[in-house]
Amino acid sequence: MDWSPDFFLRLGSHGYELGISVHESWWKNNAERLEPRGVVKSIDHQYHFGRVRLSLAVLPYEVFRPFYVGWSKELEQKIKEKSTSMGWQAEDLGSPETGYFGESYKNKYAEVWLRTLL
Repeated sequence: MDWSPDFFLRLGSHGYELGISVHESWWKNNAERLEPRGVVKSIDHQYHFGRVRLSLAVLPYEVFRPFYVGWSKELEQKIKEKSTSMGWQAEDLGSPETGYFGESYKNKYAEVWLRTLL
């Protein structure tokens, strides 16, 4: 039977974990190749389903802090430092012509855009 990995986004101890869920047999065949390269941030075996959750990136909780406490230049700098230390490239969305409309966080496996609703 054909299958493909499932994408997941879940709360983790250091932020939002983004990754894939794969069959246990696939992981057994590929773990030796992937683990030493640092591709997988965390591994969660789901034995009752025969699957393994592989976190490929962790978006720090701090990127959502402006939604709760408001924006400041100091907070923006702290967020950029934290996200960069966790493998994300942070940049503002928009331009002088279109104006500012949020932030983008990119890494090798994902890109997340954040912006206010108003």
